[in-house]
Amino acid sequence: MGRAGSQGQTKPSHLLSRDPLFCSTRHVFQSLLNDVERLAEIHGLRADDAVQLAATAEPHHGRSTAGLSRLTLISADQELNAAARAEGIDVDDPTTHP
Repeated sequence: MGRAGSQGQTKPSHLLSRDPLFCSTRHVFQSLLNDVERLAEIHGLRADDAVQLAATAEPHHGRSTAGLSRLTLISADQELNAAARAEGIDVDDPTTHP
């Protein structure tokens, strides 16, 4: 199996391991999956909530480390909100606003 290149050409699978973009994307995706698994286990989250939390937590922590403004998770899901707060992420529940 291959993948389409920028010109619509297909690269053989054995060449993908040498493609810097593929390797970088694969690393990021694997890291996200590891975070999803960890967060689901720690907080007892459903998979979709763990994906949302992991996708928020990574840039949140990166921004905090860089001294940038904090991200806020906007969610009405109480379990997800509790997990986000436990991870140090600010939460805004839209159902609490009149």
